[in-house]
Amino acid sequence: MGYDYTKLLNRDMPEIVKHWDIFNEIGMQYQIDPALLAAIASRESGIGQLLDGEHKGDSGHGHGWMQIDDRSFGGWLKSAAWWIPKVNVEQGAKVLKEKIKQVMNYGAPADLALQIGLAGYNQGAWGAWQDYKKYGDPDKTTTGRNYSKDVFKRAELIRQAMYGIEPEKKSPLIWAGIAAGIAAAIF
Repeated sequence: MGYDYTKLLNRDMPEIVKHWDIFNEIGMQYQIDPALLAAIASRESGIGQLLDGEHKGDSGHGHGWMQIDDRSFGGWLKSAAWWIPKVNVEQGAKVLKEKIKQVMNYGAPADLALQIGLAGYNQGAWGAWQDYKKYGDPDKTTTGRNYSKDVFKRAELIRQAMYGIEPEKKSPLIWAGIAAGIAAAIF
């Protein structure tokens, strides 16, 4: 967990600022914090900077900024222009909302649905739910064992940079409110 978040600011913020309109538009459309979408893209691909020449990562399985996986979304990848950032971010937003809906259907409390769903974005909703139930930590078997926590931290820094908002000391309360809003929009 020793990630140097100044790397985020130095490497990713120029790209986030350059493409903020995409994150903002998709975030508003899907009622997801644009900073959270940008944070996922930062974690997954460095806003595209960590991808190969074909816009892929994860040994060729992850596609685009949001690393849409061909093992789960092969049909979509064949039918959509996934390499276009806006199209890819929109699919990532849909995937995140679906993961949140899935973990809520499994029984996740509304105040933790966003965190568990976010971990599910990385490892699958069922795996994140099982990690939460067994260990009390949905990140237990995510990449780096810190996926949702890392994305939340990135989102706080992005929010601070884009809106001048100081990172909240009690982030879970904010995320609970966001999760409740997403849950209301889904159901």
